Amino acid sequence: MRSGQRQLKARLAKWADAGCDAVVCDAQTEDDLLAVAAAILMLPGKPLWVGSAGLMRALVRAGEPEVVPTSAPVWAAAGRPVLVVVGSASRVSHTQFDALAEEQGVVPVTILPSTLRESSTPERVQSCAQTLDAALASGGDVAVTIRGEKINVQQGPQLAAALAALIAPGRWAYCDRW
Repeated sequence: MRSGQRQLKARLAKWADAGCDAVVCDAQTEDDLLAVAAAILMLPGKPLWVGSAGLMRALVRAGEPEVVPTSAPVWAAAGRPVLVVVGSASRVSHTQFDALAEEQGVVPVTILPSTLRESSTPERVQSCAQTLDAALASGGDVAVTIRGEKINVQQGPQLAAALAALIAPGRWAYCDRW
């Protein structure tokens, strides 16, 4: 990355032409992130970006130097509440959730993994559903995450399915679907 944007772009283009489906870039500094973002923005096509919030900031800086930040979150333009669900056990995802939860107008809801496990009592699940409904009915944006207890990675699919089952019934009516 430190060889410059043009050389990085040439290397990325060569890999794309060779049929490479994915490229992993490990940036150590903000300048590295900016170089990656700028190089990829110079390529034809539309890549699927996967990365941290730092990468997204670099994309904005590299692609639109005249962006003026606003005080309102981007999703505020939706006009209706937005439901964000973070079902990952990743530390990075939790950090992103925490940043979102600090935004004005966002109601954070944390669900314990034990509530989503098959052994959970119907009363705990119902209580969690009522908390979620109250948050959505408040009219604010709602951010939901699973955490508060150790999560066994092998239980991830079961917990994600249980979270989807908890959120899906009738709760989409409150929110915009993107």
